[in-house]
Amino acid sequence: ALREVRERRLPPEPRLQSDPDGDMLRLRADEDQRLARPAWIDQKQGTLRIPVDIAIDVLARRGLPAVSGAAAPAPATTAPSPGGLR
Repeated sequence: ALREVRERRLPPEPRLQSDPDGDMLRLRADEDQRLARPAWIDQKQGTLRIPVDIAIDVLARRGLPAVSGAAAPAPATTAPSPGGLR
């Protein structure tokens, strides 16, 4: 139904996007491919993009890296009163 509405109300020429539905399908297919395959982000620094399922397996096997530095500050223990600020 949405496609019918869009086709009836086409903007005047020149149109910058002649096939928005096809463009969106191609964009999503490209995104899916990028998410599913590993690829170098920066090969010199050894930065690699990997799929989420592989990253989860690696973290499960190796564990999270140790955190260095000062501890994060503790959250505030007082909450505002239910009636608002006083």
